[in-house]
Amino acid sequence: MIESGGEAMSIDELPNRTWSWHQFESTVSVFFAFVVGFVVAVLGGGLVYFGWKDPEARWWGAVWLIVLAAEVAFLRWLKLSLERGDLRPFIPHFALRQMRWPILLGPVVALFWLAHFALALGALLLVEQAVVLGSGEIGLAPFMALLALSAWILTHCGLMYLLLGVTALGRSEILVMTLWRWRLAIDLVFALTVTAMSSLLRR
Repeated sequence: MIESGGEAMSIDELPNRTWSWHQFESTVSVFFAFVVGFVVAVLGGGLVYFGWKDPEARWWGAVWLIVLAAEVAFLRWLKLSLERGDLRPFIPHFALRQMRWPILLGPVVALFWLAHFALALGALLLVEQAVVLGSGEIGLAPFMALLALSAWILTHCGLMYLLLGVTALGRSEILVMTLWRWRLAIDLVFALTVTAMSSLLRR
């Protein structure tokens, strides 16, 4: 139940446009998650394939297989959770559904999620560089609009991994919902940080 104007309101009674927006957010995030999974599979598999003759690369091959198995299991869990449609808003409640990991394993799982989040920021850096190179042709206004859209998509989708990293260490609903409530400000901070890093790299 959610209070609205002093009265309790069930989830099903909330405005449809609110849930449409949440559905859009979750769908975009899930799509990005599958893109990340594809990148992990292709890049990791390529590195293992081309370095297979190196004895050390075989150890990396075993690590890649473990990571790939974890990625497939995660994507299956993500897909089934989205299809059920009982998590609203999807992203924070999905993160809170993560299993409770043993104390020693929690930090390892958190690093797994944070590596995905770092990949999202790295993708944003590449997009920002590409947009800057083409800014002279498309003009300043379209450049700023494209950069803002790219920043929002990548940082917002990456926020799911950040929340998963948080819940891997401890399932604090207050912390997760606070981060989710301030997600637009978090998106802005990360977008500005990546833009500043890109400016330094161009010097």
